[in-house]
Amino acid sequence: MPLKHGSSKETFSENVSEMVNSGHPQDQALAAAYRIKREKRARGGKIHMGPVVGDTGGRSDKVDTSVPDGTYVIPSQAVSHLGENNTMAGLKLLQHMFPNSSPKDAKKAKNGVPVAIADGEFCVAPADVKRVGGGDIEHGHHVLDNWVMQLKDDHIRTLSGLEPPVKD
Repeated sequence: MPLKHGSSKETFSENVSEMVNSGHPQDQALAAAYRIKREKRARGGKIHMGPVVGDTGGRSDKVDTSVPDGTYVIPSQAVSHLGENNTMAGLKLLQHMFPNSSPKDAKKAKNGVPVAIADGEFCVAPADVKRVGGGDIEHGHHVLDNWVMQLKDDHIRTLSGLEPPVKD
């Protein structure tokens, strides 16, 4: 069972009990409960799906929003790589790859999970994640994790193989 987020005494005690009952040492349980108690949680907001467009850094996680439970967030460097280092081109490609992940489809979502994401990322709707996983959303997350790691490796190879800039 995942630990609960919150700073109340009750939540803290439940988290310690959960870890101790799962076989963790008392000091480790206390450390984890204190860490969670101090954590800043995303505030959430309007439910979002699809491209995240704005001018903050791609690793900033400064966009507090909510996404449907089961959403997969593709990191900005993967989006940029798909667009040959053009984020907007990568976002456009992903919109074609994941047709259920448009901002207008977010209006149909009932419950959102608060997250902090970054501009340049892409939120894949649970329906598309499930489709990628052959009907299994957990398998879809695993497939997308592997794909993002392959994109990262390919991006490194591509950049390292480029010629240096031409000198005038």
